[in-house]
Amino acid sequence: MTLDLDPAILWLLIPGFLVTVVAAYLLGARNGGRRVLRRLHRFSNNHAPAGMEEVPADRYRAALVINPTKANAKNIAATAKAICRFEGWAPPLIFETTLEDAGEGAANEALEAGVDVVIAAGGDGTIRAVASALTGTATPMGIIPMGTGNLLARNLDLVLDKPEWAIR
Repeated sequence: MTLDLDPAILWLLIPGFLVTVVAAYLLGARNGGRRVLRRLHRFSNNHAPAGMEEVPADRYRAALVINPTKANAKNIAATAKAICRFEGWAPPLIFETTLEDAGEGAANEALEAGVDVVIAAGGDGTIRAVASALTGTATPMGIIPMGTGNLLARNLDLVLDKPEWAIR
């Protein structure tokens, strides 16, 4: 059995099919990302999931110095908790910046706590303040660009729209 279609109809069916495939792919990728975030959020809860023991105290520990006025600040903190748990690190210490302290005081507190890495999450001001506090120490610094300009992050060719990559 052969199907005889008018060429004009084929010119309508093929683009329609392609649009449907692309739309399905985009919707699937978007929903798949939500599934991943939901799974990560499960790991950020205070209780260990079934089959996972509590993290020993001698594990690595990060500190997150975050500007709470930036969009997604709460999601970034939850993602940091989830990734640390997933990677076997101790729960991160989370410090919020204030109008009086752009992050230098928080970074100094993190150093006093003996963290292994300090992650600055905010704009160029937060990143500069944390870097200033870490100057002369052996503690590495991570950057999660959340500002308007993100000049340093752009100059370093950091990925701007995937904060979970910066945390890892």
